[in-house]
Amino acid sequence: MQRQRTIQSTLRLDPLSTVFPLVEALRRMLVAVEVLWSAVGINPSEAAVLERLFIDYGGEARSGDLLGHPIRSTPALGKVLANLEGKQLITRRRDADDGRVVIVAGTAEAQRLYNETIEKIVTEVVRPTTAGLDDSEFAQLSRITEKLMPPDVDA
Repeated sequence: MQRQRTIQSTLRLDPLSTVFPLVEALRRMLVAVEVLWSAVGINPSEAAVLERLFIDYGGEARSGDLLGHPIRSTPALGKVLANLEGKQLITRRRDADDGRVVIVAGTAEAQRLYNETIEKIVTEVVRPTTAGLDDSEFAQLSRITEKLMPPDVDA
C-alpha cells in the first residue's frame, strides 16, 4: 500500500498535462526541421553535426567534441563525417600540436547551406510556432528552456 501512495504522489496530473503537449510541440518542430534539412540532402545525423559545428564551435572543432545526441559513438561519428566530407561540406585534418586529434572544419559551402537552412528553420518553423507569444512570454520561454536544459548538460 505504501508503494502505491508514493507512485500516486509522484505522478501528478498537472506536470503530465503540461509536459506532454510540450513534447508534442517539440516533436512537430523537430519533424519540420528534419524536412527542411532533408530538402537539401542532409539527414538528421548530418544536420546534428553541422548544427553543433556551427552553433557551438563557430565552424571548426575537434571531432570528439561533435559527439552527442544523436551520434553517441566514435564509429558512428566517423561515418557521418565521411558522408559530410563526401558532400564537400567539411574537411578533416590532424591537429598540428597533437597528431592524435582530428580537427573538423566546415567548408564555405557548408556555411552557406547552414545559413540558408537555419533562416528557413527560423522563418518556417520557429516564428510560426512562437507567433502567439508576446515578448514577455518569449523571454519566459527562454528562461524556462535554460532551466530544462542547462548549458552544461550533454544531450
